[in-house]
Amino acid sequence: MRPGERRRYVALEHVASGTGSLLADVELPEREPDQAAMVSFRPEDVLYGKLRPAGEIVARRRRGLLLVEFITMRPRPGIDSRWLGYLAQSNPFIEWSVTTSEEGVKMPRTG
Repeated sequence: MRPGERRRYVALEHVASGTGSLLADVELPEREPDQAAMVSFRPEDVLYGKLRPAGEIVARRRRGLLLVEFITMRPRPGIDSRWLGYLAQSNPFIEWSVTTSEEGVKMPRTG
C-alpha cells in the first residue's frame, strides 16, 4: 500500500455470526492502515475470524484492511478461493479450530 492510501476496513462486528457474510446493512468504513493492528487482504483471500472459531468466513472480491483478529488464508495459484472457503467451513476444520483455541482475555481464540 502507498502511504496515506485508504481502504475498506472489515471488523468482526461487520460479519454475521454463523454465516460469515457481511451484515446486510453494514457500511464498511475506510481507514488508513495501522501497521501494528491491521493487515491487508486481497481479492480471493479467505478470512477466518479467530474469536469465533465456528466457521465464520468472509471472502471478498476486493482489497481491504482487517484487524489481526482474522486469519488471512491465500489460496495457491490455480486454486479457486471458493474451495478454500468450503474447506474452512467443513466440520474437520472447525473442530481443529476449536481444539487449537487458546483462552483469551474474554473468549477463546484460534491461532
